[in-house]
Amino acid sequence: MRKTALKYSMGLLGLACVSAMAIQITPTFDTFGTLSGATFGGQGIPNDAVAITTVTSGNYTITLGLTAHQRYSNPAPVNDGAGTFYAVAGGDVYSSPQQPGYARWNVAYYVDFDPNLSSWLPQGYSVRLYYDKDTAVGNDVTSYVTIEPNIFNGSTFDTQDSWNLGMAGGIGFDPNAYGEYSFALAVVKNNQILGMSAIVVNAGDGQIPAPPVPDGGATLALMGLSLAGLGGFARRRK
Repeated sequence: MRKTALKYSMGLLGLACVSAMAIQITPTFDTFGTLSGATFGGQGIPNDAVAITTVTSGNYTITLGLTAHQRYSNPAPVNDGAGTFYAVAGGDVYSSPQQPGYARWNVAYYVDFDPNLSSWLPQGYSVRLYYDKDTAVGNDVTSYVTIEPNIFNGSTFDTQDSWNLGMAGGIGFDPNAYGEYSFALAVVKNNQILGMSAIVVNAGDGQIPAPPVPDGGATLALMGLSLAGLGGFARRRK
């Protein structure tokens, strides 16, 4: 998969919830482990603890990967082998230049369509990274924000990159706060979720407590219902 440039379209989720119950993102994947060939747009980024989901849609096989890793020389997050990562909280004052508004950890994503999509307006597909900007545990997905990785790469949807919560200005992110952040990378067609990978990052002292119970796929079913009325986000071409 070739590395591509990125464009982003950001905004609050427009969700049509089917009930009053809170819908939460918890770890979701087909397999958790090594995603061969993934570089996440950089050098030396680990690819051996990735939440991997494979989706078949029409003639396409779509691979999604989502992981958390250290930012430059900061401590590496550890994980429970089931999609939950434990990172050290605090601003990144150890890299050069110092960026105290950035977390000491990044989230990295990977998207591969096989074969590559061949049209500029690619048949109603989009790929969306949903993230939780609030450190409270169990937040409803209606409070989440989205980033839409580049889907206009000419003839391909393939993309991978590493991203930090401090890169999105104006979301009220405090890298020193202790708490839980959830992330979901979803492939969507005509506003319906086809599949997703999801992870949770606990920012704190970086230590693993008693391992939580894996989600087992319940998040995907709930989120699919919740996003049934999801409107398309505006996209602009650079």
